[in-house]
Amino acid sequence: LKETPPNSATFCFDLQQVQPLPKVSIGEAFYARQISFYAFCITDVENKSLNFYCWTKNQAGWGAQEVASALTNFLCTQNFDETVSTTRLFSDGCGEQNRNSIVVHALYWWLLQKSQQSVKEICMVFPVRGHSYLPADEAFGILERCHSEVLTPEDYHNLYRKVSVLGTDWLQII
Repeated sequence: LKETPPNSATFCFDLQQVQPLPKVSIGEAFYARQISFYAFCITDVENKSLNFYCWTKNQAGWGAQEVASALTNFLCTQNFDETVSTTRLFSDGCGEQNRNSIVVHALYWWLLQKSQQSVKEICMVFPVRGHSYLPADEAFGILERCHSEVLTPEDYHNLYRKVSVLGTDWLQII
């Protein structure tokens, strides 16, 4: 992750631990929670920018389809330099979300159909479990230390910097 090979763009992605709605300090509300809030973070390793894709349980689940949809939407919106020939992607090895054929096929579709002509290769890296700390994990740690009350999805959106909302800014394609 610390290496910067020539002619490459490097991104890291991860799905945050499920966040509760509402997030309040009142004990009775803890047991009355009914909606889960999901946040998928993609970090541009070179310029340290964070991009969050967010949705609630009533919109979609939190599996490979959602990860693949958010990831391909993100890659489609990138304006790669003409010298970039390789896209490097780092994520944890969670099989249900990242390390599966759905994500691989979605990335293959993006590479063949949507990527810029200069991009010829995707390299996916799954660091050894317990021996890595991805930039997205750092962002999640900062956000989870926030002790403010969160009553609506919009309250979570306000905590994150750049948010793409399912159904508004991006669609689940798979």
